[in-house]
Amino acid sequence: MYRDNDKISVMQLIAILIVALFDVQLLSFPRDLAVAVGPDCWFVLLLVLAIGAGLGWCFLKMGQMFPGEGIVEILQAVVGKTLGWVLGAGLFLLWLGQTARVVRLSSALVQVSLLDSTPNEVISLVFLLVSVHMARKGIEPMGRMATLVALGAISIASLLPLLTWPEADWLSLRPILHGGILPELKEALLITGRLSAVLVPLLLLSSTESTAREHRYIVPSALIFVGMPVFVLSLITLAVFGVQQSQVLILPGLEVVTSIEMPTLLVERLTVFYVGAWALIVFMSLSILLYLLAMIFGQLFHVTSYIPLVGFLVPPVYLISRIPPNDVAVYAFADWLSLATGIYLALILGVFFLAILNGNRPRWKGDEEV
Repeated sequence: MYRDNDKISVMQLIAILIVALFDVQLLSFPRDLAVAVGPDCWFVLLLVLAIGAGLGWCFLKMGQMFPGEGIVEILQAVVGKTLGWVLGAGLFLLWLGQTARVVRLSSALVQVSLLDSTPNEVISLVFLLVSVHMARKGIEPMGRMATLVALGAISIASLLPLLTWPEADWLSLRPILHGGILPELKEALLITGRLSAVLVPLLLLSSTESTAREHRYIVPSALIFVGMPVFVLSLITLAVFGVQQSQVLILPGLEVVTSIEMPTLLVERLTVFYVGAWALIVFMSLSILLYLLAMIFGQLFHVTSYIPLVGFLVPPVYLISRIPPNDVAVYAFADWLSLATGIYLALILGVFFLAILNGNRPRWKGDEEV
């Protein structure tokens, strides 16, 4: 039986947000930073954390202004029915592209690291079909599963820096801000475009049983359990390999495991475990993306039961994921999508400020206690 009205707790919402923020490009993220800004990566990461936290807080407050309303209804309430629908349709198209990006990149990385003889198309279909099965269960079962996956992801992201810390050469991250601040700011804004997951609280707040007092833990939890581990792990990866070598490594976030001082056999098994755990995170993240994609589509066209739509969205997601002809085109598509998402996040931020000018204020239950 399909259940579109089940509810999740704030803890489950935080878990879903944490899993969604562990982006599929995390394993190649240190290489992207090394190519773009070199040793100034630490400053870019701090900027991304600050911008992401600010956006997350604004979108959370925007959701509190319209209790029980979906994203499309919120946009229509602020900017009018027509423009609100257009913005909602834009979000659907961006989310469709982001889902296709995750499918293509995750299958490519699994093929490189584990299943080199398996066709990429087969891996993509397996990712999609398993994720669809989870997404069709509804948001509450996904919330429970996300809680377990988030605990594992946090543990791995926190343990790996401790194991690789002795191999880090922090002097390789000098000089500091040698090219000025503007290139770093530009890169931070581009990376922020990957953070489409900051919209998760706005998208799912109406599905929670919570008070405004409980909402105050959402953004800090994302910073502590995702932002800081990714910050430290990215810096350690660059410090272990150096900026120059990190620029040519395919998956420095994975290859950093090989630098741990352990017997070779143990390192190989640890690497397989690391990739397997990462694949589980991607499965969960893809399930969340598919569920939210169906939810946005349902709100656009007033479909009362949108969970059945998840299966119908598989063909367009798969077809879009196959459009880039090679890996270079895939990363070019991902960069373009990041830019488009960043622009869209700026538009939604403008809607938030417009809602404030219109006299809307957070009015979630329990808000008077905050």
